[in-house]
Amino acid sequence: MFRVYSGGFPASYKDMFSPRRAAIDLEHISGAAEEKHLTMSFYRALEEDESTLHFKLFYPDEPLPLSDVMPIFDNLGFRVIGEHPFEVSDRKGKTVWIHDFTLQAHSGKVVDIHRIRPIFEDLFRRVWYGDAENDASTGCCCPPT
Repeated sequence: MFRVYSGGFPASYKDMFSPRRAAIDLEHISGAAEEKHLTMSFYRALEEDESTLHFKLFYPDEPLPLSDVMPIFDNLGFRVIGEHPFEVSDRKGKTVWIHDFTLQAHSGKVVDIHRIRPIFEDLFRRVWYGDAENDASTGCCCPPT
């Protein structure tokens, strides 16, 4: 994987993430590239406040339209504080876009990421692929206040 993706990460990504995080992201990147579908990673950065979470979306070929993604976060009980897009290419020219979203619960409370990760990722995936409605009833573990 190193040979396939060496030189494929933008400088902005390298400035923000450690090689360890890049190794984790490579699994998601290769999954998105090979399967041609959305992959995701829900995590909390160690250096940030406990009320701040991150959700990375990995999408092949083109960036995700933010107007399609933002309402899903809102209906799952989160507000988006920031977003960083990165275009990663392999040696053959395949591209995967990484969108790293910084999130906080509408409630402002600390979220137990280990408890909600599988629920959040499942609901996001179902809404994205049209298997669930994107409305307030979609709410996961952080209902809007």
